[in-house]
Amino acid sequence: MKTYLLILFACTNLCLATAVQGHNGEVAFAAPLAAISIDGDLSDWPPSSQYTIERVGLGSSPKDAADFAARFRVGWDGSTASLYVAVEVEDDQHVGDGESPTSMRQMSQFLQRLGWRDGEVVDPPRLPDGCAVIIDMGHGDRDSRSVRFAYDGDSHRYVLTSSERDSSHWRAAEVGTRLSAGRRVYEWRLDLHDPFLRESDIDLPELSPGTVIGFDVTVTDADDDGSLSWITWGPSVGKMWGGRRTGRADLVLMNNGVQFGKLSGRTGWTDSLATTPPVGVEAQTAGGARWKVATDATGGFELLAPAGDYVVTLDDPRLSLDRHQVQVTIPAGDAAQQVVVIDRPLYRLRPVATDGIAPSAGEPPPTGKQRGMSWVGGRMVGRQHLSSLGPTHVDWIVQTPFGWQRDIHKSTLRSPDGESGGWGESDRGVVITAALAREQGIATLLKPHLWTGRGTWRGELAMTSEQDWAEWFAQYEFFILHFARLAEANQIEGLCIGTELSATLEREDQWRQMIERVRQVYGGWIVYAANWTSFEDVPFWDAVDFVGVQGYFPLSKEPTADVDDLIEGWQPWLERLEQVALRADRRVLFTEIGYRANKNAAVEPWLWPRQTEGGGDAEGLRTQDACYEAFFRAVWSRPWIAGAYFWKWFPNHERAGGEGDGGFTPQRKPAQATLTKWYRRSLVLDRP
Repeated sequence: MKTYLLILFACTNLCLATAVQGHNGEVAFAAPLAAISIDGDLSDWPPSSQYTIERVGLGSSPKDAADFAARFRVGWDGSTASLYVAVEVEDDQHVGDGESPTSMRQMSQFLQRLGWRDGEVVDPPRLPDGCAVIIDMGHGDRDSRSVRFAYDGDSHRYVLTSSERDSSHWRAAEVGTRLSAGRRVYEWRLDLHDPFLRESDIDLPELSPGTVIGFDVTVTDADDDGSLSWITWGPSVGKMWGGRRTGRADLVLMNNGVQFGKLSGRTGWTDSLATTPPVGVEAQTAGGARWKVATDATGGFELLAPAGDYVVTLDDPRLSLDRHQVQVTIPAGDAAQQVVVIDRPLYRLRPVATDGIAPSAGEPPPTGKQRGMSWVGGRMVGRQHLSSLGPTHVDWIVQTPFGWQRDIHKSTLRSPDGESGGWGESDRGVVITAALAREQGIATLLKPHLWTGRGTWRGELAMTSEQDWAEWFAQYEFFILHFARLAEANQIEGLCIGTELSATLEREDQWRQMIERVRQVYGGWIVYAANWTSFEDVPFWDAVDFVGVQGYFPLSKEPTADVDDLIEGWQPWLERLEQVALRADRRVLFTEIGYRANKNAAVEPWLWPRQTEGGGDAEGLRTQDACYEAFFRAVWSRPWIAGAYFWKWFPNHERAGGEGDGGFTPQRKPAQATLTKWYRRSLVLDRP
């Protein structure tokens, strides 16, 4: 993975830049600055190195230097925590008018129209000339936000963030411009102490030598003929959605007078199934500064970094955040320190096309209760994230990667390519999370979902002709067989073959055919997850191992936190569920169930928090807790109940849920204690 480092320190011997760049990717040095006016006039900048912006992220390549050329320089004022960026652009035509994104959704649409992801340019937007600086205080793998400060055209400035749907009001930055014939200048000052930039799901370190943040610069060059060049330093394109594919650009604050040294050696795996060597090596200081280098074809490497003490690990997508560490000291000078770094991959890059190969016998469907939780797949996780489930006695998690269907009445279904979506929804994220969970005695149910266009629901997905139905089932089978093979190859214990696809249930023959093909490649147990309105309509319960139900049953017509009333509300549903279980000779598994911390949680449990008002107050927390208590009293002990997966559990437990949160998670709410109490009792009863 190519990595970019921006290293801030005062160093008169800038000849080091060439050497460092040869080993670590693009490197930029910036001496401390003070008393800079943000007006587009760079005459108050001292002489400093300039760095070329030349990677073509999207659009066409510049015709020549006269058509477009750009460079930037950076500076740092430690007394005010100000980052200064000066971007100079040579451009033969200035286009001041055009479209600018007003939300992350629209920005994604713009990029896709320009060929992002699939390379196909369709109806490209008419963007103006512009410049943007992207900051990520959490530095890539952490749960922080990326913030994009942009200046488009003649006068339009705006902010987009990775954690907010719409454009944010301007804050934490200044920008000054000078637009003249053949030249554009953008001068930025970013306040790195502003809470807006430091919002994160982890505790960000204070700014000091060794602090690392993410940093990118982009320049857009539009011409009168409609052509467009999107040029970047650092990954930029896609960074707002995570930089897994595009790498990561880093900004490192360092002391004055840095001396460099060399680290070299070899890497390897303890698992022979990993047939290719590790991708790279990372060396990190106690202060958090990270230096990376790619390995060669044999796993060898040589890294140039400041002299000092480091923790060295492999840098490879087959690993989680938990990595084998090697302590090493890099001495100043030309003599290289030797080191060997070996680790065990959690995700094996091996084929999962298991057609023609008999699946493993797998484990039989569990006979005890599944004490489950729906796991939120986000950024990369480590063992400490899964460990928050331990005190609740959870022994199963659901993971939910997604496919995408824009139009619920057309047969076009976009299957994931193994890399799309967040890390937790990628193939390797699913497999690594399952492996980390297994280490802690937690099994996994893999439950792929279809995500449909805005304002639609997968349960209404229905084709308009027999040909479209045949095409849709062929595409859906391709989608679900991918995950069946992935689950088989990585010993994932359970697989859900469909979720809430109510309008497809009348196509019994096609479902049975698909189930048979899943069984041919996957040896674990399988389930279908019926919506609570349609569990009686599934004609193939005998072909799967459980009656799966998305258990968002309304329990009351009016808001209530009375447990007895809620238990009474369960009775008609339990009678109907038991009848289906008896007819199918299968136990009922609640593949998803949950309640918002909202006074109306029992009235319409299926509503998303954004579809409701209020929540998170004392009444909402009490109602959520009562719904949990009523479920366990009314439902859990019945012998035909196989278990439940509650929606939902975030990896960043210390910051998730809590008082004031009206969402579904029970984390740090009274409902968590209730869940823990009943799961503990159930665990004791299940023990032989």
